[in-house]
Amino acid sequence: AHNLSNILRERGQYRKAVKLLEETKASLEEVCGVYHPRSLVAACTLANLLLKMGRFQRALMLVVPARRLQEKSLGAKHPHVAASTCIVAAALRDLARVHEGATLPKILEKTDLPELETRSAAAAALHLAQQALSIQQEILGAKHPNTLDGKLLLAECLLDLGRRKEAYAAALFAFRVRRRGFGKQHPRTLSAAIILAAALGRQQRGQAKQLLRGALRVLFKERGRVHPLTLSTISDLLALQSAPPGKIWRVWQAQRQLLGPRHPDVCCSALRMVEARKHSCR
Repeated sequence: AHNLSNILRERGQYRKAVKLLEETKASLEEVCGVYHPRSLVAACTLANLLLKMGRFQRALMLVVPARRLQEKSLGAKHPHVAASTCIVAAALRDLARVHEGATLPKILEKTDLPELETRSAAAAALHLAQQALSIQQEILGAKHPNTLDGKLLLAECLLDLGRRKEAYAAALFAFRVRRRGFGKQHPRTLSAAIILAAALGRQQRGQAKQLLRGALRVLFKERGRVHPLTLSTISDLLALQSAPPGKIWRVWQAQRQLLGPRHPDVCCSALRMVEARKHSCR
């Protein structure tokens, strides 16, 4: 079920994937019990998919209690705990992108992260990403696929806080390892290339554009022009090109129809459209 849901997700068929994972989670809880490690992994897998759909608050409601139970049953330094911690961090990052300056007490009223109540969502995301990566590096090694996922999440969290040099170093390491291990056109390499391009930003615009264009050539062929990752990558490239607001608007429209108005990618393109309009009026 997990592999099939990944295939559906890669094709952009999120609703079918959610239904499959919800059924899997319900079956495991009935057979094994709610607190069984497999049931908790199923809850975290579902939370991760909901996160990709922009339903981060529901994702948090699933993954935070699952993570707490995993820590009790498996120990704080287990790979499953690190994976669920990454999901919590990614959800908080999305909250920070949608609700700029949001603080955790307002957002996480029904969850249990008391040690983070005084941090902003972006700062809490970075804290958890660092925590998860530390576990992954110690238990799995620096070049394990899950560790590289954690490295890229850390890069994104650092970017959100303006720490570009650190983000670039983390993204470059993950990109180089994935390119050697999987090849230039593998989806994992492409995702690393996109994050590396974001870390390069306008300061190294030429190299960033080259990475994004290379990723788009593969995405157009493998996933189509209306896949969520394709659209977000087009939005990234248009922002680097200082494209007119009309071009960004078309991408925003497609994202909004596909993902809904409150998805972080949709909000990001909307902000880019506003910035492009300001620039065109100067």
